[in-house]
Amino acid sequence: MQVRLTDKLEDIVRGNETRTVEVSKSVNDSLGHVSLLASEAEARQIARAVAPVVLDRANWVEE
Repeated sequence: MQVRLTDKLEDIVRGNETRTVEVSKSVNDSLGHVSLLASEAEARQIARAVAPVVLDRANWVEE
């Protein structure tokens, strides 16, 4: 699942015809990375791709 999701996200970022300005910043281990994208459309595509994983409570770690 993680490999497929990573591949899909890389395709979205690479597939853009215009140059993407991306700044990746590590937040922490549980949140991973936050990326700032120049394109709102790309940000929405990425949100659609990660939503099923993020919103699935089975993937949540509660302390």
